[in-house]
Amino acid sequence: ISGAPFAVYSTWTCSTVGYTLEEQVQRLRTRHALRTQTAAERLLWQGQTSATDGNITGLFAGATNVGAAGCVTEAVELLEQTLADNGVLAGIIHARVGMSSHLAQAHLVYDRGRKKETCYGRPYVFGQGYSGIGPTGQAVDGTTEWMYATGRVVIWQDPTIWVPPAGDTVNRSLNTVNLVAQQVHAVAIECGVWAVSVTRTCGTTGAT
Repeated sequence: ISGAPFAVYSTWTCSTVGYTLEEQVQRLRTRHALRTQTAAERLLWQGQTSATDGNITGLFAGATNVGAAGCVTEAVELLEQTLADNGVLAGIIHARVGMSSHLAQAHLVYDRGRKKETCYGRPYVFGQGYSGIGPTGQAVDGTTEWMYATGRVVIWQDPTIWVPPAGDTVNRSLNTVNLVAQQVHAVAIECGVWAVSVTRTCGTTGAT
């Protein structure tokens, strides 16, 4: 498998007063480390549309639509069965962070420490960068959004976070430092991508 490379970057603009240049660089690196995963998740689900940085198609775009589910239980059933029918052993189910509450109410989340799994043992990924939109851009509304199932997601990350010398980025007319951290990544999905439209129906879930 292969994945097209993309750059994740973080910015830092601050006065030259209050922090040394070394402290400003460290704060930028910390900001970058905290946000890199969200950026990779955003690229995976919906990609990027930017007049300045170019357009990148999300890896979930064009996923196979396996139907609509009237509740979260049916959604997980459809995705689990699709992975099984396609022989995907290391499958993953993806959803927005907010969907974790609906899945937990329906007793569909099993806590394995930091891992969250289905009753069958497949991992959930609740991504902060996920948008909930459908494979052809179908919008999230007040009752419906999308969940996905994939094979293994492979992420390559450049070990180097490149930051220019802070002294070269000082705007001396404004006494500000303007830093940018950049790091190259690539993401690929094995075995396929499947999507289901799910209605978040609280009234029909959560029964013991």
